[in-house]
Amino acid sequence: MNQTEIFNLALSAMGTRNRVSSPTEASTEARECLLWFDVVRKQVLCAAPFQEATGNSRLAVAAERGGADWVATDPDPGWRFSYSTPADMLRPRHLATFESFILSTSSLNEKRLTTNTENAILTYTKDQPNIDMWSGALVNAMAYGLAAAICMKLGGKMDRVQLVAQQANNLLMAARTYSGNVDDYQLESLPPWLAARGVPTAQSTRYIYPYGALFATAGSLE
Repeated sequence: MNQTEIFNLALSAMGTRNRVSSPTEASTEARECLLWFDVVRKQVLCAAPFQEATGNSRLAVAAERGGADWVATDPDPGWRFSYSTPADMLRPRHLATFESFILSTSSLNEKRLTTNTENAILTYTKDQPNIDMWSGALVNAMAYGLAAAICMKLGGKMDRVQLVAQQANNLLMAARTYSGNVDDYQLESLPPWLAARGVPTAQSTRYIYPYGALFATAGSLE
């Protein structure tokens, strides 16, 4: 599988008979596919936890809250540690401890992950431009997502745009479900009415960062 093949899968999904022989050929189809390819790739990777785009990193401390009075170089108010994020990170997923965190921006306009967790290790979605590493699920989601992005420009009608966008979303939701079944995170927390009665539990709330946006459809715009 290569970029040309994904372009042609997208063109086929949107219902046109036109095909490309190279990503850089002088055709409207190739230009539009190439224009949107990286944008759609990053959206697809952020929207579901594909294994081939999974990274793990022990984070480097950028700042730690010291004194009682907050200063501008401290982590965001209410948090103890601020960490630098991995250079290839598209979207965080969860810490090794599953504790809460936020993404913020430092006073130097650098992206930071802010948490109360010491020695934080992050599982995240990394940029994965190497198509040879992509699974069939990622290829299919990418093809339909690209079709949704280029369909109107290449003369497609709105009902076809909606169809390919919904198919891309269906594939992304399937990838989320698959990951949820494979990764035994046990996200359940004890209901408050049971906790109030002192019922013991070995489970605890585990924080997982929200997935990225799906593709816009008519229903999502209402």
